[in-house]
Amino acid sequence: MIRMVRGMCLVASFLMASPAFGFLGVVWEYISQYQIGIDYSASTDVIVMSYEMDRSGGIPSSCVESIKSDLRQICTHDIVGGQSSGFGLFLQQAFRRQGDYHVDFDLSLGVRYLTGQIPEDELLAIEAQGLPLTEASFTLGVAIAKPYIELGYTPLMGFPDILLRFGPVIQAGAGAVSINEESKDVAVAVSSGVTGYVELEIVFLRFGDGAFSIYSSKDGAGRDGTPLYPDSVAGMDDFEGEFKRSVGGAALGYGMKLVLNWP
Repeated sequence: MIRMVRGMCLVASFLMASPAFGFLGVVWEYISQYQIGIDYSASTDVIVMSYEMDRSGGIPSSCVESIKSDLRQICTHDIVGGQSSGFGLFLQQAFRRQGDYHVDFDLSLGVRYLTGQIPEDELLAIEAQGLPLTEASFTLGVAIAKPYIELGYTPLMGFPDILLRFGPVIQAGAGAVSINEESKDVAVAVSSGVTGYVELEIVFLRFGDGAFSIYSSKDGAGRDGTPLYPDSVAGMDDFEGEFKRSVGGAALGYGMKLVLNWP
């Protein structure tokens, strides 16, 4: 029995010393540094939908001349994909003070469920401009990746700590998009420029690995990617979508975070 236990210990030691388990150990050590947090925020998700079509006379107020041809126009409409306010949970790497000045990087991952349509009154205004769009709606599940750099002023004595985070945004979604009552299953992937994500956080109190702060943020992925809708409808084509989120209902809104001193 003693030999069996000793043998099992030797096998376990060998496995943990192997490169694969060594890598898993590094991953687990990184994950274990995440803290559970509680935040309060008000947010708005919007998809800015655009499409191209031939011109016929003057350019409507919702459109601009296409850069591809002066005989075509690009029309744009905002579709609200979700509005919410309240409390939520999040995971965040524990803060590690480096001195009065702070430089770090990390990766933020998230998911969102977006559903929306152009309201009836806006459709009437679009119709009054002579545009052929009579309906536009979507239901999408979206995954978001935000690799970011974190810069800060974090004095050891006194407060508050001031942290600025910025980086690109990559979004991939799947679901259904309907144009003029013609629904299609779609898969969408879009990305932003260097500063698709920007957040400013002011930390008023730290306790262990925990903290209390207020923050202001925005993120958005531009039209660099796959089409929002794959087909042409009523002379409209080249449908694209720009995903945007603002916290607080403005370009820069507000929110509060409480990072717990646990686990």
